[in-house]
Amino acid sequence: MRILDLIRRAKPNRTLVLDATATRQWPQQLVEHQGLDAEFRRFAEDIEETKASVIKTARQLTDEDVLAAIPDRARTMNALHGKEYSSRITKLMQHASFTDIFSFDKQQDVYFEAVNEFKDQTSKHTSVLKEFMHDELKAIQALLQQLEDKVINFTKTLEERQFPVIRRINDAVIKLDQLEARQEKCHRLLTSLEQDLKRTQEKRQKIEDGIKEQLAFVRNEQSLASLDRLQALEQELHDMAEQYRQLSQEVHTVYRKNPTLELTSEVKLVVGELGKDTLQFISGNAEQIKRAFEAVVVQFEEERPANIRTLVERLTRLAGSVEQDCRKAQTSAPDQRSLKKEMMKDIAALQVYDKRQFLMRAQAEEDAIKRKVEYLQAEVDPNKQTVLEREIKDAAKSMGALIKDEPVPIQETA
Repeated sequence: MRILDLIRRAKPNRTLVLDATATRQWPQQLVEHQGLDAEFRRFAEDIEETKASVIKTARQLTDEDVLAAIPDRARTMNALHGKEYSSRITKLMQHASFTDIFSFDKQQDVYFEAVNEFKDQTSKHTSVLKEFMHDELKAIQALLQQLEDKVINFTKTLEERQFPVIRRINDAVIKLDQLEARQEKCHRLLTSLEQDLKRTQEKRQKIEDGIKEQLAFVRNEQSLASLDRLQALEQELHDMAEQYRQLSQEVHTVYRKNPTLELTSEVKLVVGELGKDTLQFISGNAEQIKRAFEAVVVQFEEERPANIRTLVERLTRLAGSVEQDCRKAQTSAPDQRSLKKEMMKDIAALQVYDKRQFLMRAQAEEDAIKRKVEYLQAEVDPNKQTVLEREIKDAAKSMGALIKDEPVPIQETA
């Protein structure tokens, strides 16, 4: 043993050198460096051999010679239970499939879930068969235990050879690929939206210039005052309705991204209607909106989908103010009619009002595009890619790997 130890100490460990420009190849290179590729092949072959032995041994439960040795009174019953037990063995072996080292965790979960199901489903068969087929049953169960032990032992081998770190690197590489594909798509969309934003801004500016010119023609002071008061009131109503409309869109997005969340009919109705004629729906359905928002808050806090903290806060706030907003929408209608009537005494004021309606829609369109642009700019942030790349490099270095052609940080001089 001492000689072997001396040999191991005398033989330096081979250092793995990884190419900084070929990150996608690192997981497989690390697997090979740790000798896990050969280890996994041996494991997979051993599993297949054991599975074949299990199936072969299970055939004894339906073998005519074995059944012939059972007393007549119990032969039919044992034949039926033996056939069913053997069939479930075959099904279990189909779930004991290990084809890729990076899929081992998932395949292991599938296998052990099938093992638990098998044990539950065969307890009755085992009770019947053990009286006259005790030896055959014992042989099968011993092989099944061997199979479980081999999977458990290989899990230990993976941990000893630092495979959890390699798997983390592989997962990060996959995320990096997905991020790059998404960022490329976002870049294309961002370019298109920036052009749309420029056109919308030009459109808004043109309307604003037209309003300034038209205001010079307004002669009736009362009409002008009514115009300004009406504009302020409608802007306030628009801003109020926009909060609900945006919120409904975000809630809808959360449900779309999390299909496991149950979308009740009332929440679906409220979210849908708020995205249409928002102000009209608020003015007549305050209690229903409040109930739906509160239900969404409870569900989100229980099931905790990602990135919903601020959304929950806004839902809570609007659920508390929806009755007041409803009254505002209802009581504003007579004021709007009165102000419009006064304003229409001057045709120039009416034309300004019409232009301001166009301006409000243009501003809403511009704001919507700006929000999308801001979202996409955050999505294409290069820091996201940098964080993943650093995670991959740090994990590889923790395993003793050297990275070739890695940029050297510039040292600041005093």
